[in-house]
Amino acid sequence: MRELKFNLGDKAVDNITGLKGTITSILFSITGCTRYMLETSDSTGRPLEWWLDEDRLVKLS
Repeated sequence: MRELKFNLGDKAVDNITGLKGTITSILFSITGCTRYMLETSDSTGRPLEWWLDEDRLVKLS
């Protein structure tokens, strides 16, 4: 297994859509792709969850 670029609880942004949130899950695909679940909420407070490829994410400070 290779080293992870992000850890659970890290804040990140999707460099394509601009979606910002917290990484809450990590998925290791059989194809070798590592995906992260980014969680945020909409304007009403309803949670939103997105699975994104590692290369799309940028860690926020």
